[in-house]
Amino acid sequence: MPKCDTIYNLINGEHTCSSVPLLRQILRDEWSFKGIVMSDWRVTASTRKNNGRYACASAAGCVKAGNDIVMPGGDEDKQDILSALSNPEHPYTLTRAKLLACAERVCCMCAKLARHTLTLG
Repeated sequence: MPKCDTIYNLINGEHTCSSVPLLRQILRDEWSFKGIVMSDWRVTASTRKNNGRYACASAAGCVKAGNDIVMPGGDEDKQDILSALSNPEHPYTLTRAKLLACAERVCCMCAKLARHTLTLG
């Protein structure tokens, strides 16, 4: 199962890690990508230096678009995701199903890696 990384860049003003057209419509639906998607390092961190060019991405936005792993992930990301699950006013409202879909892809990747490691050992 392959891995794909999103980058810091914006497409039409939105972070690639939060882009539904890019991640869900093109990568997953059109190209049938079944692997995991991981954000670029600290793209959601408010402490990231970006020279004021654009705001940080939302961890909830990443999950909603189908980005499975937010790197490195922290309490700020956790709070953003929890808020998106319970707050209908959040800009990236989430359902439990979206969160579980990301978790399932990560668990499948771990299982495949474990089987591969066992066959090598």
